[in-house]
Amino acid sequence: MEIVQELVRLKNFPKDAIKNNGVTALGIAAYQGSIQMMQALIDGGCDIKYTNNQGIGPMFMAIKSNQIDSLRFLLGKQLPVWLKGRAH
Repeated sequence: MEIVQELVRLKNFPKDAIKNNGVTALGIAAYQGSIQMMQALIDGGCDIKYTNNQGIGPMFMAIKSNQIDSLRFLLGKQLPVWLKGRAH
């Protein structure tokens, strides 16, 4: 957890970098049910509204892995459920 907090503090850290499957670190944290990790990433500037070109974002990842606490956390951030593509 400390490593993630340090990385997101770096100016040049690619906070919304995607893996080859199109998922960001925030999406992975949602998939794993790591509320602390999601909060650290959001506090560090990760785009909570980011979705890839298929509409997959952190909320989808939470639902896919049946992480109810992750889903509640994201809904608590008032993340719209209808997002598709990167919000501008």
